[in-house]
Amino acid sequence: MSTKFSDEELTAYLDGEKEHTPYREIEQALKTDEALQMRLGELEISQLAISSSMDELLKSAPPAPPQLNVKHAANNNTPWLKGLLLASCAASIMLFSGIVGYSISDRQVDSWREYVAAYHYLYITNTLANVEGTEKQIQDELVRVGDAISKDFSLASLKDFSGLEYKRSQILGFEGKPLAQMTFLSKMGTPVALCIIRSGTHSEEVISNITMEGMASATWSKGGYEYLIIGGKDNALIDEAAKHFAASI
Repeated sequence: MSTKFSDEELTAYLDGEKEHTPYREIEQALKTDEALQMRLGELEISQLAISSSMDELLKSAPPAPPQLNVKHAANNNTPWLKGLLLASCAASIMLFSGIVGYSISDRQVDSWREYVAAYHYLYITNTLANVEGTEKQIQDELVRVGDAISKDFSLASLKDFSGLEYKRSQILGFEGKPLAQMTFLSKMGTPVALCIIRSGTHSEEVISNITMEGMASATWSKGGYEYLIIGGKDNALIDEAAKHFAASI
């Protein structure tokens, strides 16, 4: 039922742009359509993560070139002065675009784990703090994610680890392959993600503790799947969580 609305329409709905979306139809459907509620939640989380990332980029961007006396320039018909003002604005835009482009596009990314790490870097406490669902919704979501990568998950095993509060699961993708992501919040409110993808081989790799994007991380392979757990800077917490999930999933 939720496929009736496009992502563009739902994003416009979240932005309050009533003229660009079937606002009343979406409002009515949200009362009964659980799939639409979950889908809208995913879009809202994505918007929050992107907004947070852009805020951080703006904070670290260098100051724009000194402004000309705009009042004087507006009253001056000298062509070269108008051209200089436009060039200054263009230079500011190009400089900021270069910073964003380097941050997003020019980094060398070699594996699915590095893509996941870059994505998880955008998460903040508020990305997950208000994520809620009924027991049935959570279980149905977990079944859907498990089906995508042909693996059964026990909700109990995801909730058993005392250092993390289970929040939700979703399906991502890497080079055409589905990738399962389970998200948690630590007791300190740190977002943590457990990600799983089919490897196509049955090679076994023991837990390896590493740092990715400045965050504590652990990786391992087991039973034809590759795993990554990542988040925060508490290496001991991530190591213990990795051992728990390696044994229980």
